[in-house]
Amino acid sequence: MAQINQIQRRNFPDMGTEFNQHYQQMVDTVNSLTGYNGSIQLKNHIDMGGNRVTNVGSAVTGSDVLTQTVGNNSYSASALRPQLEANGSNPLQTTRRLNDQNQQELYSSFLNSTYSTVPNANTSQVFFTNVDSTHTQITVPAMKLSFADSSYVTTSARTDTVSNPTTITISTASSTGNTVTIVTLTAHGLSAGSVVYIAGVSNGVFNGTWVVTGVSDAFTFTFTASLGTQTGTGGTITTGKVYYYYASRYSTVLTPVGGFTGDTAANRLNAAKDGSQIVVVATITQSGGQVSNSGGGGSPISGSVTAGTFF
Repeated sequence: MAQINQIQRRNFPDMGTEFNQHYQQMVDTVNSLTGYNGSIQLKNHIDMGGNRVTNVGSAVTGSDVLTQTVGNNSYSASALRPQLEANGSNPLQTTRRLNDQNQQELYSSFLNSTYSTVPNANTSQVFFTNVDSTHTQITVPAMKLSFADSSYVTTSARTDTVSNPTTITISTASSTGNTVTIVTLTAHGLSAGSVVYIAGVSNGVFNGTWVVTGVSDAFTFTFTASLGTQTGTGGTITTGKVYYYYASRYSTVLTPVGGFTGDTAANRLNAAKDGSQIVVVATITQSGGQVSNSGGGGSPISGSVTAGTFF
């Protein structure tokens, strides 16, 4: 295209004022469209009819148009790859096709690490053997724990020998309505939720397995039972010692946590840790393991100490 020279403004005295005004306006318009009056400002879109715009300079400001060369050199995959892989781990080697049936996520596998999904197909069991009058052997057989994404871990069998808890002598026992109050001769060391086993009280209605609901002082505690108005003396209390066994996502070894006086939601929370799941609870009394309060378990049943139930 030939170079268009700037048109000079002229005045034609013989043509009249109106003609000269229109002529000068046309000269100014042509010079504006050819760039002689500064940046060209268009009042409508340009229809190139499918033709290209060529010989464009490099972009300088944010509103400038980019050429293909500038775009490729600055924003293409090859240009961004050094920054994306700066840590050397090559995290983006390909683009994941989210609508591809062969690449879609089938399971939320990441939940396995947080144990938001409880292991299913659990076959946990616990067995007890009396070693002697003061020690009990806890045996947890090997088990298979399955996870949400169908993966699984097979834990190894585990055997631990623990000491049995001691007994506490009862001074008096009394009940009014649904509240039973027990006073001991020595400090009992119990707390709400502790499991106690009472035997030998002069009034047999107090004997049995109970869950502590309140502690008045170091020598007095209460539990709930519909015994009416009763009194009794003597007897002993055997506290339960609870051990929790938990499994970790990538480990085949069960880990025990012990020393709890009862199987409660609070105690399970204290025994648990991130990335693990309690799979077995074992309760030991003065006379050995108590099967009725032991077994595979994930959460205690509200208002009960019964284990052996997974969620």
